[in-house]
Amino acid sequence: MTRLDAFVIVLNEEELIQYCLDSFVSIADLLGTLSIVDNGSTDDTLDIVESYRHRLPLVVQRDTRDSHHGRLRNRALEKCKPGWVIYLDSDESWTNDMRDWLLSGELGAGSVDGYEFYKWTT
Repeated sequence: MTRLDAFVIVLNEEELIQYCLDSFVSIADLLGTLSIVDNGSTDDTLDIVESYRHRLPLVVQRDTRDSHHGRLRNRALEKCKPGWVIYLDSDESWTNDMRDWLLSGELGAGSVDGYEFYKWTT
């Protein structure tokens, strides 16, 4: 089965991040790394993220506030291994259909689907 890495960029997302992280728990056994890049949160976002450390393969990176989104994305990708990487916004989540499709082993099998996955190469 194909493994993948994932990342989420956050900034003051205490109202949304739990929903996002809960959806990753459903595919935790397929994750290599879930990289969380924080852009200077001043709320409880990072405390909530840290509470998932025992259930998810987390790498948490802190950055300065107002960093360019591209820079944050590149920081997240530095922690990902070459292969399949998915990016979700903190207000997004894995759906049951996406999870079932991933568990079916079709990722990388040449099938075409409506999900956007990128292959990261060095």
